[in-house]
Amino acid sequence: MTLNIKSINTALLEELVAYGFFGGGDTGSVTNVIEYINKEITTGNATDKGDLTVSRSDLAGVLGSTYGFFGGGISGSALNTIDYITLTTTTGNAIDKGDLTVARYNPSGVQGSVYGFFGGGGPYTNVIDYITLSTTSGNATDKGDLTLARRFPAGVSGSTYGFSGGGYTGSYVNTIDYITLATTTGNAIDKGDLTANTAGVGGVTGSTYGFFGGGKIAIGSYTNVISYITLSTTSGNATDKGDLISARGYITGVSGSTYGFFGGGSTGSATNAIDYINNTTTTGNALDKGDLTVARYGMGGV
Repeated sequence: MTLNIKSINTALLEELVAYGFFGGGDTGSVTNVIEYINKEITTGNATDKGDLTVSRSDLAGVLGSTYGFFGGGISGSALNTIDYITLTTTTGNAIDKGDLTVARYNPSGVQGSVYGFFGGGGPYTNVIDYITLSTTSGNATDKGDLTLARRFPAGVSGSTYGFSGGGYTGSYVNTIDYITLATTTGNAIDKGDLTANTAGVGGVTGSTYGFFGGGKIAIGSYTNVISYITLSTTSGNATDKGDLISARGYITGVSGSTYGFFGGGSTGSATNAIDYINNTTTTGNALDKGDLTVARYGMGGV
């Protein structure tokens, strides 16, 4: 019998990328819930997977080929916790990996093929640190600085560059900056601007474009705008794509091969909405996929 290695590898990859995970968040109080969706289909609710090591909100996620990592967050005070899950399993709790260099909440998360990066966060820091995505132990290491110290930026990742968009410095900002994902030293560089000054945006990534959805634009005011950037370029502003199904902030994104999903968020109160876009196209509004198991905002996504 002749084995088709390519077919076997493709099947394993399809199994690996089938799930997107939302971890933690705020339901009115912080939670440790991890739940998952099937990223390859556009209908269906989330399902419980297990628990984070620490109940917290306002954390970030980065993604490896085997493991997904949740970093930072807040539970009464800022945390430096990094924990991980195995991406191919839909049951089981997160396990502790190590610590960020700085305890903080609301960082952005971006990743390359080897390293995952956490950038910025609250109260207000510009620190970017990194972890090695293939290892389940070890602390983060400092890489450099964002162009602005800020919390609530959102991350999207290309094959070469990782981008952090928006945030809050005491004022809402539209900054998009980028890092080179293959290097463990060096500061972020300005790329351009979001379509509006926005914090608490959700980020999802396609093969060519990165998308920023929703966010808070002023006290008590949220947006439904989805904008996009081209992931291969280091200059240029974001462009409008369409709208989310509802205006909300502190929203979380997970990305599939064809679809990107925006989960949860706050409209002034927590929501359980999950909506999706086609992440291969630059036009079109989001559509409803289903619901989270728990209405919440400020989750981490992998």
